Order: sequence, then structure tokens, then C-alpha cells
Amino acid sequence: MGSQGVRDRIALLLMLLAALGAVYAAVASIAEVTSAGPSTQQVYAWRMVSFTMFAAVFALLGIWPRRYPYLIAAYLLTRGHQATRAKA
Repeated sequence: MGSQGVRDRIALLLMLLAALGAVYAAVASIAEVTSAGPSTQQVYAWRMVSFTMFAAVFALLGIWPRRYPYLIAAYLLTRGHQATRAKA
């Protein structure tokens, strides 16, 4: 196995660790969503969905790191768009 293979294995391990952390955060936030009041329940639910989305993104980047080279750039662009839209 060459140096690229070693780097891929390390990246896989780190990304799967990040995905497991995001899954844990999503599962742990279920109680917050169910116990939140009506004014904040949507915020907590959206946070739970975001944790789930990040778990999927981290898993995809770990398993197929070269199939999604612009995934992070696309995410940052959408976040920038959301931030400018929220201020307007």
C-alpha cells in the first residue's frame, strides 16, 4: 500500500469518527426536540436534521473521498447565500 492508500485509510477513519459523533449528536438531540416548547421545537428539530446531514456527508467523504471533491465548497457557498439572505 502506497502513501496515498495510507492517507485514504487515515481519512476514512477520521471521517467515520466524525460521522459517528454526528449520529450520536442527532440521537442525543431527540430528547431536546420532544421536550422543547412550541416556540423552539422547530429550531431543535432543524438542528437534529443538520446533525444527520453532517453524518451522511462525513460518511460519504470518508468512503469516497475523490468522488466529492467540491462538496465542501458547495456547502460553504450555500451557507454564505443563507447568511446574506437572512440579513436582507
